[in-house]
Amino acid sequence: LGTLYPNYSILFFACFVLDFGSHWLQFQSSACMKSTSHKGKNKKENWLVGLYYNNDTVFKITVPGAEACSVLLFMQAHMTSLQSNLVWVLLVVVLGLILTFKMIVNVFQWTGSVVRFEAYDIA
Repeated sequence: LGTLYPNYSILFFACFVLDFGSHWLQFQSSACMKSTSHKGKNKKENWLVGLYYNNDTVFKITVPGAEACSVLLFMQAHMTSLQSNLVWVLLVVVLGLILTFKMIVNVFQWTGSVVRFEAYDIA
């Protein structure tokens, strides 16, 4: 997407680093604490991360919605006629909001992992 939307390439790269990095840190901090799961089961987990992982409806909407947003943005770059279709634009906006929500969760997931590392003197 960064090559298809060069004005936003840094944003797409930042989303990739945030998504990958937050999940890796969440998994590593949970493993170091010997948690049974990395999916929002840690003590003092941010409520938003807990909601994301522990509410099936939220999780099942967020994960495919965020991925679908990327697919639709890819399609839109190759089929520019879609940009004038109101239903398409609304769908991209809704899925973009879902992707934004996922990135916000990733920020809290990242910071929560770092706090756990510091609290348990793991780093």
